[in-house]
Amino acid sequence: MGNRINIEEMRVLLKEMLTELHLSNKIMAEELARSERVEKALNLLMIFENASISTQIISNNEIKK
Repeated sequence: MGNRINIEEMRVLLKEMLTELHLSNKIMAEELARSERVEKALNLLMIFENASISTQIISNNEIKK
């Protein structure tokens, strides 16, 4: 009977560990998605900034003509 209790306890512990692992993986996936969105936003910001600088250079060249 002692072995049976240990096996049941181990099953419960394993189930708890798997649940925690699943939650941990879910959190990590959410963090990764968030960081990817931030990276995309920063890339877009740099593209807009470069476009703004290019427009400014073109405008300055047009004014000089």
